[in-house]
Amino acid sequence: MQHPELMLADEPVASLDPATSHSVMKYLEEINKKDGITVICSLHFLSLARRYGTRVIALKGGKVAFDGKPADIDGASRRSREEASRSRSDPSVRRPSR
Repeated sequence: MQHPELMLADEPVASLDPATSHSVMKYLEEINKKDGITVICSLHFLSLARRYGTRVIALKGGKVAFDGKPADIDGASRRSREEASRSRSDPSVRRPSR
């Protein structure tokens, strides 16, 4: 019998309704907690990452935009928006021409 240490779940809830999405995520959470299997899960829903994740790595433009605890996502998002707002209003910041 196989005893995996790691499970990769590539968009396991894509195209599912919210109730079914939570069922799938609860099952993955159970596998992690009861069987001690690390679950790496790619998601497009921040709400699911916040609820079920213990660590979140967010990508933007192919680069790591966030790496931390789910509870810290909102603070990072707010700081990112504030920095973008400052750079738009700062005339010394060069922007690529279109």
